[in-house]
Amino acid sequence: MEKKLRCVRWGYEVNASSDHCIDAIDSYFHQVLSYGRNRKVILEAPLHDKDCVLGNILAAHYLSSSDHHRAKSYLEAATSNLEQSTPYEKAVFEAVSYLISVDRDDDLAFEMHTKLLKRFPKDLVSLKRAQILSFYMGQPGPFLDLVHQVLPLNQEESYIHGILAFPLLELGRMGETAAASRKGYEINKEDAWAHHCLCHVLHHECRFKEAVEFMKGVSESWPSCSSFMYTHNWWHVALCYLEGGSPMSKVEEIYDTHIWKELEKEDAVPPEVYLNALGLLLRLDVRDALDGSFADRLKLLAARLTEQANWYLEWHLDILIVWALAKVGETSRDHELLEGLKFRIKDEQEETTSDAERDSGLFPRLSHIIMLVSYDLEHVCKLFRYTHNWWHVALCYLEGGSPMSKVEEIYDAHIWKELEKEDAVPPEVYLNALGLLLRLDVRDALDGSFKDSLKLLAGRLTDQANWYLEWHLDILIVWALAKAGETSRAHELLEGLKFRVSKMNKKKQQVMQKGVQLGEAVYEYAKGNYKQALELLGSDFDAIGYKIIGASDEQIDVFNEMWCQLLLKTCQPSTAKEVIRERIKVRDGVPFTWRLLEKSYAMEGNAEAERAGERAKKLEESSYF
Repeated sequence: MEKKLRCVRWGYEVNASSDHCIDAIDSYFHQVLSYGRNRKVILEAPLHDKDCVLGNILAAHYLSSSDHHRAKSYLEAATSNLEQSTPYEKAVFEAVSYLISVDRDDDLAFEMHTKLLKRFPKDLVSLKRAQILSFYMGQPGPFLDLVHQVLPLNQEESYIHGILAFPLLELGRMGETAAASRKGYEINKEDAWAHHCLCHVLHHECRFKEAVEFMKGVSESWPSCSSFMYTHNWWHVALCYLEGGSPMSKVEEIYDTHIWKELEKEDAVPPEVYLNALGLLLRLDVRDALDGSFADRLKLLAARLTEQANWYLEWHLDILIVWALAKVGETSRDHELLEGLKFRIKDEQEETTSDAERDSGLFPRLSHIIMLVSYDLEHVCKLFRYTHNWWHVALCYLEGGSPMSKVEEIYDAHIWKELEKEDAVPPEVYLNALGLLLRLDVRDALDGSFKDSLKLLAGRLTDQANWYLEWHLDILIVWALAKAGETSRAHELLEGLKFRVSKMNKKKQQVMQKGVQLGEAVYEYAKGNYKQALELLGSDFDAIGYKIIGASDEQIDVFNEMWCQLLLKTCQPSTAKEVIRERIKVRDGVPFTWRLLEKSYAMEGNAEAERAGERAKKLEESSYF
């Protein structure tokens, strides 16, 4: 068919010989913006027009982390036809080809996307790629400026307001975040990213019941989301249950039904599930609640995480894997992963390779199905969706003082159960499951059925196919494996993470060394070596400085809770007291935080312990639910 100018979703011209090629590109754009499960649809574009520059470069980007050979062929096809492409295609080619290059510099990559969007402001998928870049650079400010730059021409577009909400959230501008999220929801009721951002606000304000009710009310639209988004949203639900004081059965239900169960789907991406599963189990561990069924769930998960295919995919995941492996006794595997991370840092001081660059923290995609962990919005898909929104609901229950049965219900029904779906992406479910279980552990609530849940989850996480997919998930896996007694596997994962860091350039090594440090700390914490864990974190620890692992404020905060517990467990109540007081100044409606303050006062013999205990009891009895 003869080449002619055709327009894609944004109205920009593309030189293509087939309407079907354009349809495939537009379908891909929709999948990216909606956090859908079928982003591979972009591979259909070159089938309909092998010379289309836009179709080929987007296909190359999609495959850049999972199939380098095929990605290279698509890149070459795009390059060879560049002279016949339109200005829009050339601009996208320039930005994306540099993004997947072996010598990429993050700052320059972001600058190139800024330049692209100045010329073509309606390209929201390019905006999403810029969002991922800024997220892993820990610089929400520049991205917020970029969103404001393109907002005037996209005011009534679906997804733009959810995109706007996230940097506002990262900057702590909660009122504006809520307004943007609600605007996005008004335009598109199925905008899972807008759901997620609004849940963040409600959770932050300790409106746990409201958050759970909202998230459950919109959860019917999540099954079409990627494994990560599905399990991550459910992870949020479980976290609301956990922090809201709900019965642990609620957390357990979410873990089993909406996180772990996602692994049963044919198109599941296990590392995406593992990240959320580990994030939940680590929460339980920090709460001293990782026992009983949750401990069993961690062991089941850790068993999967011993597989190196799950290592070095993302710092956040790697650190969680280190914790999980160490927690379940997989010390050798845990150590291997940690050493692997260190090696990667050291090796990249000498030479930067394509793989090393991808492991630098920009959400490398899953090796087997490009796992939404790529630099573009495929990564975001994975990062927050179906189970993640439910994770938010669980967190609201948890922080709101609800019965643990509420948290357990979300874990079983909306996180773990997600694994039963044919198109589930297990790692996405694991991420939210782990994120919820870790919250419980930090609250000394990882017992009973939650302990069994952890053992079950850890059993899956010993599989290395779930390792190295993303740092956040890896770190949760480390905790889960170590907590479930899979210490050798946890150690192996840790060594692997160290190796991957050693492969990075010097600049990246300095940044990602924090990821290794956090992984080692959760490993020791999971094993009960509290003094060593505290020494690794230091006396002035602030988890916000560790967001380079690919975790949001709420996800990363569990490590602050863990630090508070470590101070108390190592008999440093005075220091703990000051830290906890500062936390209460920001959020005074969380019963768990008041209980920590009560404990610190009691350890000092301070009469203020009674007042703190009364405040905690009042919050628990009034209950948000």
